[in-house]
Amino acid sequence: MIGRPQTAEAAPYYFTYIDQVTGEDVLGAIESQLNESQAIFAEISEEKSLHRYAG
Repeated sequence: MIGRPQTAEAAPYYFTYIDQVTGEDVLGAIESQLNESQAIFAEISEEKSLHRYAG
């Protein structure tokens, strides 16, 4: 386990996201969300995946 980054190891901006992870095992949190994420992305059709907003 790598553990939670210390304040000197990342810019303050990133702690907006880092602080949303509970506990010390960040990698474990990501791994636990893998199945849920795959299910969400599997529902996106090929057509929708190619959609672009006007730039």
